[in-house]
Amino acid sequence: MKAMDRDQRPREKLAARGEESLSDAELLAIILGSGTKELSVLELAQSLLERFGTLHALFLASQEDLMEHHGIGTVKALELKAVFSLARRFSDFYQKEPGRIAASEDAYLMVRDLFYENDKEKVVLLFLDTKERMIGRHLLSIGTLNRVLIHPRELFTEVLKRHAHSYYLCHNHPTNDLSPSKEDLRITDHLIKGSELLDVILQDHLICGAGGFYSFKHHRIFTLMKN
Repeated sequence: MKAMDRDQRPREKLAARGEESLSDAELLAIILGSGTKELSVLELAQSLLERFGTLHALFLASQEDLMEHHGIGTVKALELKAVFSLARRFSDFYQKEPGRIAASEDAYLMVRDLFYENDKEKVVLLFLDTKERMIGRHLLSIGTLNRVLIHPRELFTEVLKRHAHSYYLCHNHPTNDLSPSKEDLRITDHLIKGSELLDVILQDHLICGAGGFYSFKHHRIFTLMKN
């Protein structure tokens, strides 16, 4: 490993001056831990950032993409993925958990971390109390690239088990085509009718993608189905 002056080592700099004094590359270097024969750990971190362009792109990189970079093996790639996942969960979920989900935009922020690896369709439920505070989040099912099964019986079992007053149904389209399919429309119609019978509220059905979401409520599909 290429040597660095002690006072320039990111870990020592963090201990002496605090995290605000470190650059993105220096923080990344601490996670990486070591460099290569040719590169110091800081140079390795800088080369990673240069390769992916932005922190966001680096966060979204797959294990395989990371391992294509010289100096990143299986262990380092997995460590990076683990740290990035923790950062996403803190930012997108735990930090907002005590708040209300007053709109579909809030619901999207609470589930998007589950869709970062957008390779399979997933179904996620958010459960709310009478004051629109989230009381739970549940990954209901995982499907294939273009299909996932939603069983109303299993869905309502989860809603009732948590004594939820209302819920959001969220699923992704890995193709990033957010327009609803015939099956999306069919299952939404069933869930609206089933929710009314069970005296719970389906707040919205969101189709999520890399760039945002499609809201059934915003497009007035709920209103059309109820009429």
